[in-house]
Amino acid sequence: MTIVLMLELSFLAHSLIERYYIDLVLEKGETLNNTFFFGFLYCVLPWWVQYSLLILAVTGGYFLGKFWWRIVYIEKRHSFLLSSRTKRSEDPGSTS
Repeated sequence: MTIVLMLELSFLAHSLIERYYIDLVLEKGETLNNTFFFGFLYCVLPWWVQYSLLILAVTGGYFLGKFWWRIVYIEKRHSFLLSSRTKRSEDPGSTS
């Protein structure tokens, strides 16, 4: 799931970088060359920028997933999210 989230964030970053790159190139008066991204999408960024963003997103998502897996399932530090609910339900004087 984190890999999908990071891919979505990388596409957002890709569009922001591409927007800045387009403005920069047009300001210089140069022409833009369209390239294919994934074989069917047009992009003006160099191919190494396109694929490095993709690789960074997948590897970053993998390691972020491993980090949160350790936090939630191994160290069981997710209890702070449920602590306020369980304290209210365990309290005999609570009206909820």
